[in-house]
Amino acid sequence: MIKMKKVLITALIFLVLTGKVMAQEELPGPGITPDDWLYWLDRAVESLQKVFTFAPEDKARLSLQLAEERLAEAKAMIDKGESDLVENILGDYEDELNEAVNYGENIAELAKRKEFDELIALATSIHINVLERVLERVPEEAKGAIEKAKEFSIQGQINALRALSNQDPKKAAEISINAARSRLERAKTQANRRDTIGTKKALEDYEDISEVSHEIAEKAEEAAEIVARETIKDLEDLDEIEDTVSEESKLIVKEKKSTAVDREIKTLRSLARKNPEKAANIYSEAAKSRLNRANTKVEEAKDEVEEFKKLETFGQEISSIAQQVGKNQSKVHELVANATSAHLIVLQQVYDKVPEEAKLSVEKAMNVSATGQEKALEALGEMNPEIVQEIIAEMPEEVKEIREDIGRTEIPNVQGVTGMSGR
Repeated sequence: MIKMKKVLITALIFLVLTGKVMAQEELPGPGITPDDWLYWLDRAVESLQKVFTFAPEDKARLSLQLAEERLAEAKAMIDKGESDLVENILGDYEDELNEAVNYGENIAELAKRKEFDELIALATSIHINVLERVLERVPEEAKGAIEKAKEFSIQGQINALRALSNQDPKKAAEISINAARSRLERAKTQANRRDTIGTKKALEDYEDISEVSHEIAEKAEEAAEIVARETIKDLEDLDEIEDTVSEESKLIVKEKKSTAVDREIKTLRSLARKNPEKAANIYSEAAKSRLNRANTKVEEAKDEVEEFKKLETFGQEISSIAQQVGKNQSKVHELVANATSAHLIVLQQVYDKVPEEAKLSVEKAMNVSATGQEKALEALGEMNPEIVQEIIAEMPEEVKEIREDIGRTEIPNVQGVTGMSGR
């Protein structure tokens, strides 16, 4: 044992002298732990290593490495049932992570700064997952220190993602949506356990990282597309959680869903300024997802239809945004016109299933879709009336019948188009 420790110490001294500090791709083994009589020597060697590390990049990487060692030590102590030592170790973890972030901010070369910001963002994902797992196994008196360390890790990740997004928004978006997905998976686990407090905390963590994802989406087209598409999946995950949680938790999930829809619209609006055609495609997918939920979960239909109406109303904005930024509007109008046909079909299916008290809400949604379709066709008609005639000719008879049932049989202001009767 002593021989092994000597080898480890020799290796650490070599690292000090050569300045070669390797970043860990996953949480390292704990090495010498605080309950070992050689632990003081291990920490002394680390202090020496810090003295002989000079460049900000090397200092940052070393501090991150030591932060991960502290976290591994804390986990090892919990595994041994010695959680009384955990608070001090996690305090040291926070100090090392804070030093890593501070040194990282002093890296002058942009490429190296970007690389380190990405490293911090990825490393803290591992840290958060480890802390969440051990939180479930410690006595109550140790939970506070772990929760504090976890919040520190989350904030470190958020800061790193914001910094990374200044240079590489796409990469920052990819990491942030993976982090958000991890939070949702955590919420699913807690919901399945009927842990109301745990579910609520996981959903709050999700909302925090989701907010950052949508901030990043504002910075580049690729980032906006990634986040907007992922938000559709997030909403479907939130649907699953809503179906699992206790009645008292359903309201919390509904609030998170409403916030997610609002953020989706904001991100799609940003995407529309860069690529309105992509925004139109994703809006259609998002709106259809909400309708499918209403169609399969009739008891929740009213809430889902309200979410759909928000998205469908935004669909009417896309064409005007395209016009403002000087993009090709014709394809956008065509996409919206066809999307609203699909939406009307699903809305009719929902209408046929819902109880009487929910039918008015669905009728209003139908009128929103019909209005969006009319506006798209009117705008398209000003550019090319022949295309409008083709769209109407190919429009499913079911859609024409639905429009007739709600009194929307005409497309005003479109030359040569006076009626859309399906009968």
